[in-house]
Amino acid sequence: MRLTLIFLLMLISALSASGQTQSAVIVAQVTLTNQTAYIPPTRLVMPKSNALYRISAYIEALGQNQTQCDEYLLNLGWTDATPQGSKQVIFAKTYNCSSPEYDQRVMIVSDLSGKPLGYSVTDTNGVAPTEPFNVYITVEQLQ
Repeated sequence: MRLTLIFLLMLISALSASGQTQSAVIVAQVTLTNQTAYIPPTRLVMPKSNALYRISAYIEALGQNQTQCDEYLLNLGWTDATPQGSKQVIFAKTYNCSSPEYDQRVMIVSDLSGKPLGYSVTDTNGVAPTEPFNVYITVEQLQ
């Protein structure tokens, strides 16, 4: 009887352990509010081994400018194993023309060991923003 009970406890323990799933781990977070200058290239993560990440981002213009529209471009950069390697994409963009706007995105990227995953906020014409903006980024490691 005692041996049967021990066996059942071990079986239940083994079955419950095998059913567990691995969840994503937050490895970087950015909260920048009331920014009045664009943000130069900034590293979020430098993986020690090849990794898969989910990036969630939100950018919002806080004011409106009737005479000059600011375009806020949230750029994302990483290096994967494709022949092109290094990637730079406009991840999200927003404007402050007739009314303040926002943009949000979620993206999954594969980044190579020792290659930075980073971001910047720029515009298309090189002029400093006339109104402040907020940026929120969360990076989760999936693998």
